[in-house]
Amino acid sequence: MPMDGVPSTRWKLAGLWTGFVFIWLVGTWFVIAIVGLGTCGGDGGTPYAERGSPRDDYCNRLGDYWEWGEPGNLHAVPFLIPLLVPVVIGIVGVWRRSARFLAGAAIALACFSVAYLMVPYALPG
Repeated sequence: MPMDGVPSTRWKLAGLWTGFVFIWLVGTWFVIAIVGLGTCGGDGGTPYAERGSPRDDYCNRLGDYWEWGEPGNLHAVPFLIPLLVPVVIGIVGVWRRSARFLAGAAIALACFSVAYLMVPYALPG
């Protein structure tokens, strides 16, 4: 922060991006819970994934992603990868002092979360 007490553009962008990432993470985990409990939950009856369907395959692969490593152990890697992307984007945007870059990245990340929610509902079965 400069000596005159007025935050620089980088400080403002860093604060805004940090707030966005926090809101995005909360929203994304909410979306993951909807997919996990909704489409990918249950025993294969409607509206859940039928066994052997493309939706079931998607749900199985999604479950495999969250269960990396030894069976029964919870590893941090699957949880850190989704956080690493916005952190790197934020570092680049703040370093470049580019609000336009960060706004575009925020829109792209929000669209990714919506697409993640829509994929299992779009698959047959």
